[in-house]
Amino acid sequence: MRLGVVDHARWARSAATGVSGARPDEFRPKCKIALEFINEVWTQRRLRRVNDFMDRDLFLHTIGDRTVIRPERYQSDLLAMVGAFPDARFAVRDVQTNHSPRYAGLRVAVLWTMHGTYHGAPVFGPLTGRPVTVLGVSQFLIQEGRIVKEVRVYDEIALRAQINAGHGDGPQVEANIY
Repeated sequence: MRLGVVDHARWARSAATGVSGARPDEFRPKCKIALEFINEVWTQRRLRRVNDFMDRDLFLHTIGDRTVIRPERYQSDLLAMVGAFPDARFAVRDVQTNHSPRYAGLRVAVLWTMHGTYHGAPVFGPLTGRPVTVLGVSQFLIQEGRIVKEVRVYDEIALRAQINAGHGDGPQVEANIY
């Protein structure tokens, strides 16, 4: 998929089957919110669209035990995540849902991969110009058609290993995302 081009059929398949197999077609409109958010905001970098998808008091908890509140901070955190990889694009591998009033409503879990080239901000040492792949998962809490919370985890150790291998200091490391 080219940057900025959405393959709607592929996104729909991710919601219906993903890598974990077929599941009931429940909560499709809410899943679509999360998938469109990842495409529009993360991949296409339409940062102003954060406000179209997320609540003003949004809450992000992510790696490094960091918590981010409000759209402006969310945008900054996203830019920090992809700044080293200007061509970063995200592919959805799986989508799962869980609805429980006890846990504040509908949670949409999205398993994703980020593919990019380390040629942006030198966050992880000298730039290599080599491609990297990282596996991550985000769990979105959706209330009244808006994302109010995201918990995001991704494998920064595998990311750093791929970059360090690109420096020529050791053997080449292939991302094991299966």
